[in-house]
Amino acid sequence: AKDGYLYAACSEGLRRGRYPGANLADPAAWEAVAGGALISGAVDRVLVHNGELYALKHDSLLRNTSGVWTLFHQATGKVTGLDDTPRGIAVETTSGGKGMVEVLDDLGAISVMLNTPSISEPMQTALSDEGWWVADKNNGLLLIAQDGEHRTFPNSPISTADGAMYADSKELVVAAGSVNDSWNYQYDPNGFYRFDGGYWTNVNLYVEPALDTVLDLIAVARDNGGQRLFLGSYGGGLLEYGDDGHATIYKQGTGLQPAVGDPGSYRVSGLAMEDDGDLWIANYAAPAELVLKRKDGGWASFPIPFDIRENAVSQLLFDDAGHLWIVSPKGNGLFCYDPGADHASPSDDRWRYFRQGVGQGNLPSNDVNCVARDRDGFIWVGTTGGIGIVTCLDGVFDNNTCELYRPVVVQDGVPGYLFQGEEVRAIAVDGANRKWVGTRKGAWLISPDGEKTIEHFTEANSPLLSNDVNQIAVDPATGEVFFSTYNGLCSFRGGATVADSSKGGVLVFPNPVPPGFGGSIAIRGLPENAWVRITELDGRLVYQTRALGGQAVWNGRKYRGERVSSSAYLVLASSSDNQEKVVAKIFFVR
Repeated sequence: AKDGYLYAACSEGLRRGRYPGANLADPAAWEAVAGGALISGAVDRVLVHNGELYALKHDSLLRNTSGVWTLFHQATGKVTGLDDTPRGIAVETTSGGKGMVEVLDDLGAISVMLNTPSISEPMQTALSDEGWWVADKNNGLLLIAQDGEHRTFPNSPISTADGAMYADSKELVVAAGSVNDSWNYQYDPNGFYRFDGGYWTNVNLYVEPALDTVLDLIAVARDNGGQRLFLGSYGGGLLEYGDDGHATIYKQGTGLQPAVGDPGSYRVSGLAMEDDGDLWIANYAAPAELVLKRKDGGWASFPIPFDIRENAVSQLLFDDAGHLWIVSPKGNGLFCYDPGADHASPSDDRWRYFRQGVGQGNLPSNDVNCVARDRDGFIWVGTTGGIGIVTCLDGVFDNNTCELYRPVVVQDGVPGYLFQGEEVRAIAVDGANRKWVGTRKGAWLISPDGEKTIEHFTEANSPLLSNDVNQIAVDPATGEVFFSTYNGLCSFRGGATVADSSKGGVLVFPNPVPPGFGGSIAIRGLPENAWVRITELDGRLVYQTRALGGQAVWNGRKYRGERVSSSAYLVLASSSDNQEKVVAKIFFVR
């Protein structure tokens, strides 16, 4: 506000309205400002400093003095912010992933320059007694003081994500993906996010300069029991990232090839790790779409022996027989590949091509989005037309007789195929062999055979951030289900875990149960699908349930709904051989 007017930077120029007094909700209350010369075209920001009016057009900062607009400052990068401070006007800029703040005095000279390594895309600047505060889009809130730089960052991913997710009992790794829908990638420097021990770590070019060419990370795999993550970049090749923070990038000079017609783009769109440490790579748009990086450092490349649009490949998944399932987007369908005994040689390879239609593989649609292996070893295939299941795994390569099975379900009294007509974007399997399914209409939990809907989460009935679900991952140890959505990441405390085969101790959480606790009590590390009885110390039954995989869940109430009193309670589990034993005690404090 200045001299009785409120100024607004608009796409059609600088405008002003009487303030206070005018109804600023009325477009007629606003007028274009013609201070000697009208500022036409988009005005990005407007500012009043020391009684003078300033307007920003792209990289030019203009000042209005006595009704005349003159150039006050020419920025050298993209201007991301403009602020009034006691020391002058702060102009925030960014260029090539590096940012800085220039503070201008009344003559337009730079009186203060802030350009520490953590400043990448500054959005706002303020001055206090402690020092300069900079809000950075990528690195959080920065305090630049005499004793150095201090950083405050929320315990969360830096942005949304639509790349692949990997979860095990120790960590969750999320590839940030791109800023657009699948296979229409644009520049995205956000790298990947890692959730370990309750804390998020963001790894990108702002904290790891070696990632400056590794953009749009969309695929992820971890070496089994090792210390390395592998991530695929849609254009920047393969990233190997050690737990010690060392980054290695593979592009030219390896088995990877650039995309046909785009010699500078090495597109890694899918990854799958074998138990022996060999890594299989989907090399999108390359002449040889499938690449093997051997544990010993050797490379081999294999073209898919079918004519497919754009040489498009994405997700890779191994089944229990060691066959590799290959999703081919762009309406190509699905492949199953047997690398044979000699992985480096194509002489003993076998291929099977699945398409839509009986006799062709019976895919619900040729637009395949995802595949998942369930705890029975079956392959679940998510397409834009619903879900199909491969159950004939022993005969995949036998004269094309193996085809997808499509479960028939009854919805609102009408029978139809499972998710018929729905775009299935993600499938994940929990410890009880139930399937979590992500669509554009929310997240679904269905029974192991797919014939019953257990839950349907949407924005309207749950804290799910968006109905547009991109990826789903399940922590096998805790049963927690992670959802990557259009609006960000969220999780649901699921009830099913993978059974503990290590014969370690059973974990009860929380224990003791504090006063006022109304949530679920998790009993983890049980035998597979064990019967679980909760009893008082004298043996009287309080509650009974069956574990989902290796975890049972109890709400702390008796069968009739009343809460249990302060005391100790026994947890008894019956394994498949009907041997029952006390596995834990639960203590309640009321």
